[in-house]
Amino acid sequence: MTEERRQYVRVSADCMITFRKIVDLEHNNEPSRERFDPISATEVSDIASKVHAAGDQRDEMILELLLWIDWKVNYLIKNLLKDKDALTFPHEADMVDLSAAGMKFSSNEQAAVGQHLEFRFFLPVLPFNEMILKGIVSRSRQKTYKDHLPPYFEMSVEFKDLKPSDQEILFRYVVKRERQILQAQREKEEENTVL
Repeated sequence: MTEERRQYVRVSADCMITFRKIVDLEHNNEPSRERFDPISATEVSDIASKVHAAGDQRDEMILELLLWIDWKVNYLIKNLLKDKDALTFPHEADMVDLSAAGMKFSSNEQAAVGQHLEFRFFLPVLPFNEMILKGIVSRSRQKTYKDHLPPYFEMSVEFKDLKPSDQEILFRYVVKRERQILQAQREKEEENTVL
């Protein structure tokens, strides 16, 4: 497990997730829940390939912005209908960081080390897809807020039985976030140099 964790780059991620505890291991191989794809992958691929072929970086940025807005609207609609989802994925959490092999998240709901979980979340990477992944808790620790609020739990999970398509989406997100973080660091360094 330790070698596998070191093998993948982890990037900070600010993403809402919902999850459920898998109680019966016999259901571990059940098919994934129905996915909600706000934008069809073929539609995005066709548009993106045409824009990319034109080679105009500004057009790529505009396309990404428009798809991001469309995704946000669809995501808001999905959240308005989340009562049904709350029965399937009853626990909410905040993603802290993510790699192609696992993630760290914080929640008011504790899960023990070795507990099997199933997660549902959206990553802001084109094309936008709902991710439904399974994993096993590898670390869990209790933390407290400064203002005497109830404690929360920070947990690390290793993904299990990843489909190649899901792993590709995770890789793309990690690479994109890594570029964004490096760009922000460079801009900060340049700003400090100018001052």
